[in-house]
Amino acid sequence: EVRLAQALEAKEEQERQAQHLKELRQAQTAKLADLRNQIESSREEAATIQARSEEIAQQLAANAPASVPSETPDAPASLSSATVETSGFAWPINGAITSGFGARWGGTHSGLDIDCVTGDAIRASKSGLVVSATYDGGYGYHVVIDHGGGFASLYAHASTLYVSGGQSVTQGDAIAACGSTGQSTGDHLHFEIRVNGTPQDPLGYLP
Repeated sequence: EVRLAQALEAKEEQERQAQHLKELRQAQTAKLADLRNQIESSREEAATIQARSEEIAQQLAANAPASVPSETPDAPASLSSATVETSGFAWPINGAITSGFGARWGGTHSGLDIDCVTGDAIRASKSGLVVSATYDGGYGYHVVIDHGGGFASLYAHASTLYVSGGQSVTQGDAIAACGSTGQSTGDHLHFEIRVNGTPQDPLGYLP
């Protein structure tokens, strides 16, 4: 009887271990499937944004005529002259960098992602002419500013736009409000600096 009880106990322990291993495998399979879905979603996001990025590069290269300005919401007041730089690029918003420029998910992240809260003012990094203030499925609501000399900047995923195509802006002007539109998983500003249409690492130009 003792041996039988021991045998039954050993069998139950084996069954418990087998069930535990099965549950671990199922959990691992679910995690792998979720990771694959995230990677695929990121690739689709990158492809959508890349397509729009190429359109913007062509637009800048062709120096396309600006659209007629239209009514836009009232923007917050500009930064004081004491805090606005007179030359070079300035930070468009105060916040931590959540994703840098460079390789990401098998592609290239063409700018900086900067943490912010919906409604926070996004400001022109440098004076220039707004060549695009529009919406698409990748960048969401976004603004492109031509600064001349082959330099341009892009501000994406905004919740509201304060400027329109053809409008001149001064460094520090509020041009949009932070948001999470387009291919975005949370509030942030996607910020790019382009030279002759090609995205560059903004950290090489910011103070």
